[in-house]
Amino acid sequence: MTSRLSALILASMIAGLAAPAAGQVHAELRPDSVGAPYRYVLELVTDGDAVDVVLDRRLLSLRVEVEGRRRPLTCRHPAAPRRVSTERVVHLDSSSSRVAEWLDLRMYCAGAALDALRAGGNVEARYGFSRGSRQRWVAKAAEGRPVARLDLPEFALTPVTPVEPAEAPVRVVLASSTATVDRAPTFRLSLRSDGPTRIVYARDDLYGFHVKGPLGEVDCGPDRVEISPIVDFYQRLRGRRGSSARVDSAQACPEAFSVAGVYEVTPTIDLIYGGERYDLDAVTGHFEGVPALLRVVGGPYVTHPVEGHETP
Repeated sequence: MTSRLSALILASMIAGLAAPAAGQVHAELRPDSVGAPYRYVLELVTDGDAVDVVLDRRLLSLRVEVEGRRRPLTCRHPAAPRRVSTERVVHLDSSSSRVAEWLDLRMYCAGAALDALRAGGNVEARYGFSRGSRQRWVAKAAEGRPVARLDLPEFALTPVTPVEPAEAPVRVVLASSTATVDRAPTFRLSLRSDGPTRIVYARDDLYGFHVKGPLGEVDCGPDRVEISPIVDFYQRLRGRRGSSARVDSAQACPEAFSVAGVYEVTPTIDLIYGGERYDLDAVTGHFEGVPALLRVVGGPYVTHPVEGHETP
């Protein structure tokens, strides 16, 4: 009898210790009012009781359903932390019951997952850590065990129509990539013809870029030096046979990617060298490609404040 009573008391104590603060805090993810399809607001809300929460958008993860696949694809922030940063802890109570940050879903999903997201696939969102510890939690009250993870309601992105390239004799393409703040990205470019064979005289300094990101918008490109074209350097484009180039963004767009975030980079090229001198029908003109995504990670944490909400 005594042992049974002791077991009941111990079970009661364990239950009390395991009582989480989840009922006091919940997370919400909703479209931002700015109208950008991938921009969402992550909000942590308390019912009024005093609680400490961790506002760090990098702790969000997504599971996107893909048509034809049994299992959803998982999207995570490329710089997701392994433990709580004390700088991201916010105290909430009845006088200040919510805190929020905006985020770009494209920082989390890429490739097939981004395609499914763009098509309007169903999304499950989770905020926090898979396992909790003293250094791995997202909500903590004075009583009860800290909460390691919050599950958010399932949602679906409104389908986004991809940008199609304009019809043109040549097509300029910039590959999407991920880079770090402390190492300038290299632009990997290609010039192709989807129709008949085209002749071009392409050089690295003929490319340009329109960059749209957390710091605003800027047009940039390598310093251009006009030359007299050499007949051996004309190239023929057809199908998979194209012209490729690598441009160092540190020289072409200095300081343009100094802050972590999602950037849309639209490539352009000015084909200014004709082929009349060598009796070649070379393509000339200004050509613009479709925006490519560049994800930049690293560096100090940059807050994404939401108007009317507290942000640490």
